[in-house]
Amino acid sequence: MSELETIVATLGVEKSVNLFHSILPLIQIRRYELIECLHSQDWQGAALYAHNLLATGHLLASKTLLDQLILIEKAEIPSIQTPEFIQQLSAELDTSLQQLTHYSKTIKTKR
Repeated sequence: MSELETIVATLGVEKSVNLFHSILPLIQIRRYELIECLHSQDWQGAALYAHNLLATGHLLASKTLLDQLILIEKAEIPSIQTPEFIQQLSAELDTSLQQLTHYSKTIKTKR
């Protein structure tokens, strides 16, 4: 059972849909802020946003993304400052957000 399925089994469909709909905008904002901090080399800000995103990591469901967020949280600057890293992180965040949005819509139709 995935983390998302566990949440639905625990909270029920309606509460889970409400949870996902309330969290999605926050994750999208944090995604934007994190990428901006990385581009401007604000490592402390990036670490804070990575930490916040890790708190919802079980919803994002990507080991690659979780590993990337941990690198940022630990301020592994040589690894996280490259354009390639930032591009990969952005793609992972986008994919995770799309999956969560799709899952939320899928369970919403089941209620």
